[in-house]
Amino acid sequence: MSEKAFANILSIIVPPVVKMISDTYNISELDATRAFYDSALYSLLQDQSNGVWHFSTLTLFNAYKQERETGNFELPVEG
Repeated sequence: MSEKAFANILSIIVPPVVKMISDTYNISELDATRAFYDSALYSLLQDQSNGVWHFSTLTLFNAYKQERETGNFELPVEG
């Protein structure tokens, strides 16, 4: 997939995750965006080749929450 198409997909995936972060942690969407962009999960999400972008926004949010609370996260194995 082209970089532009992938960027378009991220622009659909990221806002709902940011909204969940904002609502859950009672922070502004700007702060939630910064927090998500600073996460290890987001670093993985930016790499098209690993398929993290295939996960639902809820799965991504739960992984972010786990990372925030424990310092680590696990993604489900797709099969």
